[in-house]
Amino acid sequence: MKKVSVIIPAYNEAENIVRTLQGLSLIPEISEIIVVDDGSKDDTASLVGVMAAKTISLPVNMGKGKAMLEGLKHAREDIIAFVDADLGETAEEVRKVITAVLENRADLAVARWSETEGRKSGFGLVLELARWGIYNLTGHRLVSPLSGQRVIKRKYLVGLEDGFGVEVGMTVDCLRNGGQIKEIPVNMQHRKTGKDLSGFLHRGKQFVDVLKVLLKKNLQVVYGNRFCNYTASQHNFCWSCLWRRFRSCQCLYGTSGSKIYFTSGCGDYCYGSW
Repeated sequence: MKKVSVIIPAYNEAENIVRTLQGLSLIPEISEIIVVDDGSKDDTASLVGVMAAKTISLPVNMGKGKAMLEGLKHAREDIIAFVDADLGETAEEVRKVITAVLENRADLAVARWSETEGRKSGFGLVLELARWGIYNLTGHRLVSPLSGQRVIKRKYLVGLEDGFGVEVGMTVDCLRNGGQIKEIPVNMQHRKTGKDLSGFLHRGKQFVDVLKVLLKKNLQVVYGNRFCNYTASQHNFCWSCLWRRFRSCQCLYGTSGSKIYFTSGCGDYCYGSW
């Protein structure tokens, strides 16, 4: 029985999208494939149409997280697979990740890259930031926290972050809501980020996006088992709190005028304005 909706955010992926869709077409559990063309300037959208996949075209480049969210609005199944557009024929390996969720071995299953493939990807600093941040927030260690190949039960999708921090945010939210996560070994290949100026700028954008998500999750104030979803932009916070690895701000004295005072695990004080 087909039970899975696949969402593929794609930006200028004319070189790879057809082969990726061909790989996914071999997976019998998939009921629909939705490609979100994120303002591509090449032939991505027209090539998707030839492959008979559903296409959603955004007028301008909105970023990975927003493209995934747009696709989610159109997905009809309760199990959602997010897949990168550059996997080529190795996209067939996504079936291993899908199976883990269909068999209830996981609420969120994440494709775990081989050690060699992970090294080739060239985002060691971002990868370590994501690993450290997820562990600091949830106590869980992941090998491939940035993997875009992931399958999740819809009920654990409480929101999607903007940009390249979307996978880290999804992971933290799932764990905080009691979901079980498993990493599934796969033999996939994808386009490598180059070591030219464009590649370094891409890594820099990744780093900033992941850091922003970790800050936001760190600044969610815990009241018992409830999370008050203050975003980073709603707080004036002291940077030393982040570097001293505080887990969350705790309400100290309540309100004073228009401000709420907090203390972090490091003992420093910061405050947020309403």
